Amino acid sequence: MEEHKRFGRRVFLKSAAIAGVGLGLAACAPSAAPSGGEAGAPSAEDEREITLMAWDEEGFDSFNAEFTAETGIKVNQAVFPQGVWSDVMNKFALWSQTGYSGYDLTIADDLIAGMMASNGFAAELGDYEFWTDHEEDTVEGIHTLNSVLNGVYRIFFLLDLEPFFHYTELVPEAPKTWDELITFGKDATNADEDVWGWRPTNGVGHEFNTVLLMLNQAGADLDTLDDTATLEAFQFMQDWVFTHEITPKSTTSEGNDQIANLSALGKAGMWWNYTGGYRNALEHEQSVLTMENAPAARWPMGPASDIGLIHGWGWMLPKVGEKKDLAIEYLNWFSRPEVLKKFIVNVHRDAPPRYSLINDPDVIEAVPTLALPVGWETILAGAKFREPIVNKKPVNELWSMFQNIGRFIFSAEKTPEETQQWAVTEYQRIMADAG
Repeated sequence: MEEHKRFGRRVFLKSAAIAGVGLGLAACAPSAAPSGGEAGAPSAEDEREITLMAWDEEGFDSFNAEFTAETGIKVNQAVFPQGVWSDVMNKFALWSQTGYSGYDLTIADDLIAGMMASNGFAAELGDYEFWTDHEEDTVEGIHTLNSVLNGVYRIFFLLDLEPFFHYTELVPEAPKTWDELITFGKDATNADEDVWGWRPTNGVGHEFNTVLLMLNQAGADLDTLDDTATLEAFQFMQDWVFTHEITPKSTTSEGNDQIANLSALGKAGMWWNYTGGYRNALEHEQSVLTMENAPAARWPMGPASDIGLIHGWGWMLPKVGEKKDLAIEYLNWFSRPEVLKKFIVNVHRDAPPRYSLINDPDVIEAVPTLALPVGWETILAGAKFREPIVNKKPVNELWSMFQNIGRFIFSAEKTPEETQQWAVTEYQRIMADAG
């Protein structure tokens, strides 16, 4: 029987939205063991048990029970650490530094995985069959991430994007360029009715995504931010609110849940949100949106590109774990096409990491965004993970820095020039401190 400590994914994602404050390991103390007692060699009775740190999702108990029935390995599910996201990452780092082995596998997002991989805390998985057998079927963006991380540190089970959406009643055709975004946004805006032409997800911890999107599309130097393209991106974003007035000043408090609700009520001509937020908007009881009148599109072309952002979750193996053989058995089982498909369809309705599953009719039925007319592979093409945050050692501080950039820009707390000056100096400080 699976032991399961409850921690809802909704609460987890809410905590993930809070901005971090730097990797202050000295301020953190080890948490109580998720299960199985103190770190150290497992007892004989524990030798065929594995502890997974994961979400509490409906159907996950019975899903893991199938693994137990097939292999005889008991699955214990541990509580994923709670708190602001910087503290969550600090906890994983401290566990790794102190040799704590109370969990054998963990789910990990880009920030946790980036911090663990860059600092040498996660096991490299590129030589195992669960990767090599499916390497060619794995989507392009994951290969790009593995390249910048110099290894395979997660076996993905979930992929997501920050797609560009538009409501055809307000914006009949998706803009093709940054200039058209402004023009279409002005035509759709009715501030008196709280209808805004361009309503990106810029608040509650999500603004760093918009910042990275615009920097990439402007062609900015992401290793320094000390170039004209960076300034162009900063100016473009601030102008949405204060020059062109196609984005409300309330944008600084509009996170993914707020954007899902506002877009559902027809209050946005164009917006970006996660695919889960889009699904929530479609299912809103008062929604005016359908998949026909609220399609996704490629991002409007900036000075350099129209690429989007990709992110995801996967299983990560800590180096300090003492049951690596059992963890490998779980990854071998989970990575089988029929098992991963069952997880996507029955447990987590989000886009899969493999081309074969993206085009599977059963998966398409379970994941509505895969059926968008534009085609998932079309909007996925060329998308990048959240570099430079996820591929440098000071992940937490870099995340906080990009959050602050967004806050300065969208609130006009600083001018674009002042924001760039601050960002360049802060970037240099962070990387110097990291050695």
